[in-house]
Amino acid sequence: MYFADSLLAIINQNRGDVFVFNKNGKIRTQFNHKGKSGLEYIRITSIAFDEKREELFILDLQKNTILVYSLEGLFKRSFRTPPKSFIKEIYHFDDSILLCYSEYREDWGLDEINQKMPYIYLSKEDGQVLSRVEISFLKRISDRIPIYEDGKMVGMMTLSTGGRNCKFGREFVISDKSSDTIYSLLPNKNLLPMLVRTPSVHHTNPLITLTVNLKTDRFLFLTIAVLDFNMAKNTKSYPVYGLVYDFQNRQIYRPVIRNADNPSRETNISPLFNVDVPQNTSAQLIDSDRLVELLGEGKLYGNLKQVAQALEEEDNPVLMLIKFK
Repeated sequence: MYFADSLLAIINQNRGDVFVFNKNGKIRTQFNHKGKSGLEYIRITSIAFDEKREELFILDLQKNTILVYSLEGLFKRSFRTPPKSFIKEIYHFDDSILLCYSEYREDWGLDEINQKMPYIYLSKEDGQVLSRVEISFLKRISDRIPIYEDGKMVGMMTLSTGGRNCKFGREFVISDKSSDTIYSLLPNKNLLPMLVRTPSVHHTNPLITLTVNLKTDRFLFLTIAVLDFNMAKNTKSYPVYGLVYDFQNRQIYRPVIRNADNPSRETNISPLFNVDVPQNTSAQLIDSDRLVELLGEGKLYGNLKQVAQALEEEDNPVLMLIKFK
């Protein structure tokens, strides 16, 4: 998902659909170029949007290629991602640069530079590596973790937390699962540490990940996941809970957030993966069948109630924007 000042781009990764809406929610264009030709993508992995040039950049991990389209879906150019980099996320950084993230798995055979410095600045014109973000890892955590029973490996589990790198306005927040430090990356490429966790992620057993959901001018919303796979085997889940860091008071809280239009339940500040939103804004998707159910129970008020009254259970999910003052 990508938000610009006047446009919103949403993708369906499996089907290959791309929808572009204006700020009033009216569809401007849509296209689907799923296929195996040089002008098409097999599967959309990530998307970035240059509003000024009106270009959509679509990453296809299966082809290790970034394809560039106009807003109307016309193919403009494509380029390969760097060798042995396994780029999994792309972001619009400025007029000429994409910021890319190279995922890590032990069995993928990344070369040394991509293992140690996975955040890469690429040229929007030809995919040339321009430079790298000055974050270096001595050890990376794979997104596939082995599961052991009685000292023997019995399987693998894929982490769903991902890198959880997000863009808020013109500021990038880097919360890599391999790092103890959460960084702010500014438009001038300055890298500022915001928060340091202790103990180190490399010294926790079971593995405990810390990822960012949202950064506002005052708050940093976080998710803690305790990846106890023995527990998950029995309960089909592992403990996940939210925290918020208050930059003003320099304190950490366990937040309880409620939407005034749906006060009967807590609201989670958990963004869609690879999200790019305006500053002080969070985006949430709500299933239409759930809204219809809550409406029937008399639990909706205000704008959310008005939206739900026009819905059918099988309608597309509703996008809700949460703005922090």
